[in-house]
Amino acid sequence: MSNKAIFISRPNRYEVVCLFQNKEIIAHLPNPGRLSELLFPNSILEIELAPPSKTRKTKYTAIGIWKDDLFIALHTHRLNYVTKQLVESNNLPSIGSLSLIKQEVSHAKSRFDFLVAKEGQPFFLESKSCTLYTTKAAIFPDAPTLRGTKHVSELYDLAKQGNEAAIVFVIQNPLLSYFLPNFHTDLTFALTLLEARKKVRISPAACKITPQFNIDSPVKELPIPWEIVEREAKNQGCYLWVGYLPQDTNVAAGKLKPQVYRKGYYMYIGSAKTNLDQRIARHSRLRKKQHWHFDYLRPFLEKQAHFAIRTQDGIECELATQFTQLADWHILDFGSSDCHCPSHLLGFEINPLLSPSFFTLLHFFQIDRFLN
Repeated sequence: MSNKAIFISRPNRYEVVCLFQNKEIIAHLPNPGRLSELLFPNSILEIELAPPSKTRKTKYTAIGIWKDDLFIALHTHRLNYVTKQLVESNNLPSIGSLSLIKQEVSHAKSRFDFLVAKEGQPFFLESKSCTLYTTKAAIFPDAPTLRGTKHVSELYDLAKQGNEAAIVFVIQNPLLSYFLPNFHTDLTFALTLLEARKKVRISPAACKITPQFNIDSPVKELPIPWEIVEREAKNQGCYLWVGYLPQDTNVAAGKLKPQVYRKGYYMYIGSAKTNLDQRIARHSRLRKKQHWHFDYLRPFLEKQAHFAIRTQDGIECELATQFTQLADWHILDFGSSDCHCPSHLLGFEINPLLSPSFFTLLHFFQIDRFLN
């Protein structure tokens, strides 16, 4: 039996702090994903009492979270029960009528979620929980996934050998219209899935589920606009780099006059026509030759996050214009020497990563602007 609790913070990948029955507790979070677009302060979690254990550190487990009146499962292993229902009810048209043989099966050096059969022919089926979505599309993954890429690659190898192979993305929002691999966050996974689609059956299954992990709506398979992936999934585009300045600091940024940068959160907006990932990685390093304005400020910032926006379109200035509307201040002429923007460095009193408006705007530029 689950209970509702109020999310406070996430001290590490596998724990959340929440308010339950007027007491602050720590609950286990069985989901290593980033989940930044879900875990906002005061969000409502579903938690349950865990079975007694001598080795377990936490008394409770967070199994899901509520978003827009939808229950979003966070317990990745238990979500396989939803996939089992999809298989047994033949709700995966792009894969076809299936019968379940076994769950959790090993092959070579991997473990797949299901062994199923189609017309008497057994094959492997992998299930992925998709918890990240924009206003129009579900996107996976929400964080780089070496394991997910490995599964797709191995399924593709099996399919090239003449076997059936399939992957199901369980999308917990039946109101969406599309599914896309998240090439902004994990380019390798997206390109691997793009190649594997030639042989591997891919089923993005959208439905509403309950806190008991039962399907509670008609199931809808979402189309995948592969042409967007083919056009945009490249190592080029724009980026947002977010950091925290713990105290007022006097900085001389290149040819800009020295000035005091006030304590707070800063977002730098940049672009790279080639080697986007390398540019972002460069900003994360502290030791380097100073070249851009941001190089002079970077040593004083505590990194919070970065976000790639892979695109062939020149949208850096449009990003600056739109995100300025969310900011509390900006540093005049910072990073905008070669354009007409007032600034490409924006300041915030409160961490913008705690704002749903930030992610709505980010997802628009990443995904929604391409979709009807």
